[in-house]
Amino acid sequence: MSGCFELLLKRRVLDEFAANFRPALARRMDGRAVRVAVLLAIIAILNCLDLSYTLLAHRAGLLRELNPIAANFLNMGLEPSLICYKFLTLLVGSSILWKVRRSSWAPGACWLLVIVYVWLSIVWCAWTNDFSAAIDNDVRVVKVAQLHMPEARLAAR
Repeated sequence: MSGCFELLLKRRVLDEFAANFRPALARRMDGRAVRVAVLLAIIAILNCLDLSYTLLAHRAGLLRELNPIAANFLNMGLEPSLICYKFLTLLVGSSILWKVRRSSWAPGACWLLVIVYVWLSIVWCAWTNDFSAAIDNDVRVVKVAQLHMPEARLAAR
């Protein structure tokens, strides 16, 4: 019987603990804060995607970076500095938006950033399709040349 009483007592203590701390947690993470947190996570993912495409295009030699700071990093061969710069700007921007998460404009600002990054991701996807098609065409041209020109077969070996 004492085991049953201890179990009920523990359960009662846990219920009281949960009842006392639930309102504080609910105040801390209201609906707007949750939306801002989710949008900031999406922004971080899309920012990493943009960074990876930027580095891919730069390594392929097909990038004209429009951001003057990033362009200087890439022109000087400072890819690690570019990565740090991108993550630092992401961290600072996200921190500012997180600090003002209770304001009425914070979710709108986050949505605007998500829309811009989604648009940029669509542009990168189109670029990737064009880039892969160009590579595919170059490979086909080389194969056709190797079939029809004996000296091209020798040069390929």
